Amino acid sequence: MINLFLDSQKRAAVFFYTSLVVFIISVFMIAGGFNRYSINGIKKDNGRVEITFSDNFLYMFPYNSKTVAPVTNIRLVTKMEKDSTETSQIVFFTTTYDHRIKYEDTGITYEDMKPLNEQLNDFLENRELRDFGDSFYFMKFYGLLGLILLVGSAYFATANFRNVPPIKIPWKKIGSGSVDISKKIAKAAQKVKEKSKEKSEAKELQDTRERLLRVIIPAFDANIVIKPDIFKTPDTQKTALICESRQIKDLQSRFGNEVEYITANGIKTSGEIISAASAWLQGFNGYVMIQTGIMPELSAAQIGSMYASHKDNYSECTILTSVTEDEVIPYGKIIRNVANRVVKISESKERKDDNEQSSEVYEELLCLSTKKILQMAEKLEPGTELARIVEAYSKSKSNITTFQAVSGSPAAKTPVTRTAARTASPESEVRNTAAVILSSVSFSPARLKNLYDTVRSAGIKKACIVVDSSNLDICRELLGEEIEYIATENSLGDGDDAFKSAGSLLGFKGNIAVITEECPEIKDIELKKFISVHEDEDNACSYKVSAGRNILYCVRSEYYSYSVKKISRNDDTKKYQLSDIIDILRNDRKRVGEINGEV
Repeated sequence: MINLFLDSQKRAAVFFYTSLVVFIISVFMIAGGFNRYSINGIKKDNGRVEITFSDNFLYMFPYNSKTVAPVTNIRLVTKMEKDSTETSQIVFFTTTYDHRIKYEDTGITYEDMKPLNEQLNDFLENRELRDFGDSFYFMKFYGLLGLILLVGSAYFATANFRNVPPIKIPWKKIGSGSVDISKKIAKAAQKVKEKSKEKSEAKELQDTRERLLRVIIPAFDANIVIKPDIFKTPDTQKTALICESRQIKDLQSRFGNEVEYITANGIKTSGEIISAASAWLQGFNGYVMIQTGIMPELSAAQIGSMYASHKDNYSECTILTSVTEDEVIPYGKIIRNVANRVVKISESKERKDDNEQSSEVYEELLCLSTKKILQMAEKLEPGTELARIVEAYSKSKSNITTFQAVSGSPAAKTPVTRTAARTASPESEVRNTAAVILSSVSFSPARLKNLYDTVRSAGIKKACIVVDSSNLDICRELLGEEIEYIATENSLGDGDDAFKSAGSLLGFKGNIAVITEECPEIKDIELKKFISVHEDEDNACSYKVSAGRNILYCVRSEYYSYSVKKISRNDDTKKYQLSDIIDILRNDRKRVGEINGEV
């Protein structure tokens, strides 16, 4: 048909331009069908080896080991060959695909693979070798088809090029003179250059903003020691303390303009931190480090290492952890799935898995990228801890990593961890009990003296009394200075009084008996029996009811501060009711029981 209707020049043009299109398509087919697997390794000074696969995925190996470290997604699989030689093949697990170097898939022979396996093994086992690298190339079917099309199209394009008529460009006349094309080209090039410069400057500014770090410390939590200095990194832009308005004056006297202050009256839990700081974070595109509770003693260098790890791993959520070998972990165990990815932070007692030598425990510090932070915070249930945001990140398939508290710190002989203190020993937890006597509203010196004597007779050595500041001197004259006093003004209820006592019981492990103001005078044997039944039933919280009111509580120490922080103010009474901890712990699937019997 082309021969009938087209002359030789036009026919040559059709063949030439068609061949040119096919040539371009074939180039893309070859590019898509041509595969290169590259494997590179670099040894770091901190005793780790970074293995990069195809310049996309970063994994870690320990020195002198063919076994993958727990935090990796890579496996070395041993295969027995025909000549009875064992060789290692590499399998890379990613979120979307298991990348395997197979003989049948890549076309790589055993003889090709054998040197790679030997080099990789030598690299992992030999401390003197500092780097390693190798590559494999192969072509898929459509790449080979593209190569054939490339040759054919190049042939036809070359054969018809001489017969293609030249393209005539009509010059547009304006008035009596023609348009100066060279000036137009120069002007267009100048505009392109200016736009490119603007984009480059905007990108540089954006990159600078994305490298910045902000820090949030919950100053409303009386248990937390506020140390803004340890969060100072070269990228730290701002540090904010979240506090109540009544705390502002005291905090300003201590920290001045070194930090910013975010007022959030009535805030109780760490889960409210992000919503309280939402305006402060609005429009900020970078990273935010949030302290959620009592951290171990850390240096600025360790905080900086955690921040660097978060950026280097392109993580959206990095969790500060420590390692424990304890069989039972009361709170904060890092839960992973079968693919070794972090799923959540446990809020209940967990046992160490049979195949685990040690367990990771959450140490109350998170580093988050701000891209999803407000969206993830909206998924938190009211009254929950911020640690639960990790589960939200996991469900959104975000990249979650952990950072051990002593990573890169050779001077530390033992892990910086609170786990050993959490679970000192089952026997000591059963024997130790602390008492909190609430006496801020219905103050009676005689009743207070009798209750304190009962507590001492029951073998409880640690006790504190929550009392109105106006009665503080009377208590000291009556009971002496050995007991700890917690002064309060304008009590907001027994729940608020119990919350104020949590700071004095920091670090205590065992049971905490709370004697409310409605509790009648009791005997030491009755108090012992109440605590004993609580221990025997292995309750997280036990309570006693009299005349429709809860008069006595016994709470395991690891749940005491956790539960009293979650108590919310009653809309009718404007008070914080201690009885709310029963529903709080039950909702979190903790064991709660009412202990019957006369008290």
